[in-house]
Amino acid sequence: MSIRILPVCRKFLAALLALLAGVAASWAQSGEGVRILPGGSDIEIVGTFSLGISQKFAAVLAAAPNARLVRLDSGGGMLSEAMLVQGAIKARGLDTAVRTACESACTIAYLGGRQRFAAPGARFGFHSTGSTPGELGAAGLMVRGFYAQASLAEDFVDQVMATPVTRMWYPDMPALRRAGVVTQIGAGGEETR
Repeated sequence: MSIRILPVCRKFLAALLALLAGVAASWAQSGEGVRILPGGSDIEIVGTFSLGISQKFAAVLAAAPNARLVRLDSGGGMLSEAMLVQGAIKARGLDTAVRTACESACTIAYLGGRQRFAAPGARFGFHSTGSTPGELGAAGLMVRGFYAQASLAEDFVDQVMATPVTRMWYPDMPALRRAGVVTQIGAGGEETR
């Protein structure tokens, strides 16, 4: 019986490897992933905070001893992965920047930045973690704790937690500045006023 299973296992493994290679190629073509930008001082995270992105980020971070800034462009993803990325950003004392968009779980990673830059037209999307307004659960309490660590304004946090997980709240740039989400307007270096 084990002799018959072996060819089936080989076929399954070959099919799985082909599938993973296709996913990796698709990901590379779409521009998603984690990479060190030319010059070595910036790291870029583009795409979904999917399972394993925190490990990829840790590997890239280890290969970039001169990194000072993490550029984010993401529609969100797994909260647990964003929390791990946020912890690594915070531990290294890195700055964060958003040029285009940072939504949902991405905002947690962004808040790990010592200084948090945003391009004038950048969009930030927030929502609660519960399925109904007011329902927080363990994840909601952790998110509220991250917001408290980032010293975000209480009324801002209340609005985030009141936004159902099925919707997205997009505060304007002045509101993001007042709340302490964005600390500087700019590409990630010089401040524009």
